[in-house]
Amino acid sequence: MRPFLGVPTGGRVVILLPQFPQLAATHLASYAIGPIAVPLFTLFGTDALR
Repeated sequence: MRPFLGVPTGGRVVILLPQFPQLAATHLASYAIGPIAVPLFTLFGTDALR
């Protein structure tokens, strides 16, 4: 599969959204085009993101 917006199949996409329906839609879209979705939530502190 060709890269979609520069993200190859198996590449990582970090998603930083609050807990809204758009988060689920973004995950489903990333699964459909091939990259691995890595969820980040606003509740994570700075230590968890390092």
